[in-house]
Amino acid sequence: MDADQDAIQYFCEQFGAVVDAVWPEDADIRAYPAFLQTFWRAVGFGARQDGFLWLVDPKDMTWFTPMFGLSEDLIPFARTSFGDVHLFDRNGHCFFFSPNYRELMEIATSFETAVMTLSEPDYIEDDELFARHQAVWAQGQRIDARTCFCLSPAVPFGGHERTSEIYVGALQAYLHLLSQG
Repeated sequence: MDADQDAIQYFCEQFGAVVDAVWPEDADIRAYPAFLQTFWRAVGFGARQDGFLWLVDPKDMTWFTPMFGLSEDLIPFARTSFGDVHLFDRNGHCFFFSPNYRELMEIATSFETAVMTLSEPDYIEDDELFARHQAVWAQGQRIDARTCFCLSPAVPFGGHERTSEIYVGALQAYLHLLSQG
């Protein structure tokens, strides 16, 4: 087994079964780097069991990088239920982008490190919004691949991650709102 396969196996063990999994067509992912094609064929697109982290189909998020003035070489890979996005470049470097704060941070310099890190509960559950996600999820509020939990008021407009109201809205529309802040 090669390093990519080892990382994917570790991801699956830590992440668990993908909920609402959708499998890519080869023609849809052919233009992406081999490491992403391998991952998507093995894991698919969909959510972690608790709905906080979503593995995204980049063809469904072609609007994202231009909306925030990011390099169009960045490939959306995963997002949180509140719209923070993890992206890869073609060399396997992984970045985290917060639409609330317009921050792009490199979090890993290899595909293997990135997917192993993203799969670990300690990494993603450290997010300040995770506790709020868990609370609304426990109350039965749900999102899907095209929706997200939104804050009102949104952070760029005077809201706060701990105190703003939470509602379910369209992912693209909410991120467009954040891009205007």
